[in-house]
Amino acid sequence: MVLQGALSEGDAQSQITFEDVSHGGLLMRGLNKLRDQKQLFDVVLIVENERLPAHRVVLASCSDYFRAMFTNGLIECSLDEICLNGVTAMGMRALIDFAYSSTVDINEGNVEHVLCAANHVQLLPVVQACVSFLKSNISISYCVELLNLAELFDLHDLQTFVYTFISQHFSVIGMSAEFLKLSASQLEALLQMDCPVNCSESDVFSIVIGWIVHHHGYNWDGADRIVCLVHIENIDIHDLQKIPNYSVFEKLFKESIVFKNLLNIIDKNSQKCYSPHVPGLINLRGYTECVVTCGGFRPDLGMSNSVEWVDNDAGGLQYITSVPHVDQCNFGLAVINNRMYVIGGCYNDDQMEEIVHGFGFCYDPMDHTWMNIPPMKNERCRFYLGAVGKKLYAIGGDPSASMDIGDFAQCECFDTETHSWKNIASLPGNRMEHAGTSFGNSLYISGGLQDNEGPVFNTFFKYDTEADIWLQLSSMLTPRADHTMLTYKGAIYVVGGWFEDDLTHQRVLANSVDRFDLQKGQWEIVTVVNQPRLFASYTLLDQKVYIVGGWLNGDCQRKCNTVEILDLDLLTLEVKEGLVERGQKVSQELWEHTACRLWLPNTLLKPSWS
Repeated sequence: MVLQGALSEGDAQSQITFEDVSHGGLLMRGLNKLRDQKQLFDVVLIVENERLPAHRVVLASCSDYFRAMFTNGLIECSLDEICLNGVTAMGMRALIDFAYSSTVDINEGNVEHVLCAANHVQLLPVVQACVSFLKSNISISYCVELLNLAELFDLHDLQTFVYTFISQHFSVIGMSAEFLKLSASQLEALLQMDCPVNCSESDVFSIVIGWIVHHHGYNWDGADRIVCLVHIENIDIHDLQKIPNYSVFEKLFKESIVFKNLLNIIDKNSQKCYSPHVPGLINLRGYTECVVTCGGFRPDLGMSNSVEWVDNDAGGLQYITSVPHVDQCNFGLAVINNRMYVIGGCYNDDQMEEIVHGFGFCYDPMDHTWMNIPPMKNERCRFYLGAVGKKLYAIGGDPSASMDIGDFAQCECFDTETHSWKNIASLPGNRMEHAGTSFGNSLYISGGLQDNEGPVFNTFFKYDTEADIWLQLSSMLTPRADHTMLTYKGAIYVVGGWFEDDLTHQRVLANSVDRFDLQKGQWEIVTVVNQPRLFASYTLLDQKVYIVGGWLNGDCQRKCNTVEILDLDLLTLEVKEGLVERGQKVSQELWEHTACRLWLPNTLLKPSWS
């Protein structure tokens, strides 16, 4: 061939691939035109006596149900007309429209019909579209009906969504006739999900009592199956006596051994002076108290703004959120009303110069959101941020600690109700990398150093927040910087940190855990940590101190990949080896971070790697 010879002699490409990006749209419009002109139909679907003609290839291309029907040798392969049962003509018309156009109109009047048909013929994109529509239109007066619909079509995601919605509006829905429409199995599933609710547990109990009496009277054998899902430990006897249907409970108490046992448990909890209340939370249902880390440095990643929780079972860190700011370090961290405040700190600019700032951010785990708070009067990092009542206290820190401004540390206070900062009495002795804790209406500050060349302090101070005065107490047994203070059972503990050897002027890690008796005004050593860590975090949860991250024995080449747990009652040390994913240990190395305790919704506590 002349052309073939000419091409072979030149440098032209021997082959090209042509793609018409509009071909898919043209094909769909062509099929739709055939449908409009009623041409080449090869099957008629009969639904509720209505005839719906179509092309088999179109139906089979978008539905596994029709693909199996037309290609697997079923009797329908040879039928020109096929009757479909269990669906409505309205629903199937919408699906056939979707098959030819890729669009479907979903509204309040047809959503159940379309969902039923899409679920029947396994047209999953339309099922998801219906679920999304139902979620966006859920209401208090429609939620149980929607739950029934989700159960009918086995839509687990929609079921979870509805149960969560009911929990979020428990106080309103629980007092309405809608709540009484729940079946026993649905009420049991709702309580088992253990989602956060917008009312106290005594209110939950009251609502459950109302449901039981409405459906089964005062002596139902199945009551224990439902009532055992109420968090009795979160109910105070005085709160119980205030529920609107307490007289109903008293009658149940007289006639049912289940309720008699419950009252005994509630009464015993109250006698132990156990308080089920946590500031900032209406109810602990659906929450777990966790150790939470914030910021720090990671291998190969550098500075991080990640907020993570310590998985007690696996001994590793799980991601929650990130501080909405440039990656930073040396900030203050405190908790008020179960909200985490991250304030101040420093970061590096393009020239790697340290930039100190005073901006603040507040994280609310209840709705998983961040908000900005007004900046401090003084920019600061390497300072202590503490909380007493509804106020935050920023004590000392850089850059003022490194400046010759006098022998005092500037301090200020933030009122979380008025959202304003004000200066307070200065701490004697300018300092940074000090530690602090709170007890009652007072703050306690220990150690630190004035600058990188100066000595490490062993001084110990108390700040009276009501009188706005500082009082110097007995000095610590060991000077410490970059350490942690904790309050437990009316005593103050110090752990971690370092001091400078008088002879070699080298850093030495403090390995003792010391306790200050507030009544006697004396320090004592309670235990020794044989392999101390530098740049670790120490967080008290119950009677245990969770030691996360850091450098083992201060060696930057030995970054810790385990979580250690020090029991302050038993004085024992437990080691959690960390997470393993697909046979490989997940790196948990972290240092120069901060940590705190927070009650987190259980919905946030899902492993990111699962």
